[in-house]
Amino acid sequence: MFLKLTFEKRREALRIIDLSYFGLYRSILGNFCVKERK
Repeated sequence: MFLKLTFEKRREALRIIDLSYFGLYRSILGNFCVKERK
């Protein structure tokens, strides 16, 4: 039970990290595209 709980929490944390990294990557890519367009 405890092992399953930690696994679920770890998976949720990984999903949050993936989303934050994706947002960061998208914002950097967006800034780059805006600079290229000007």
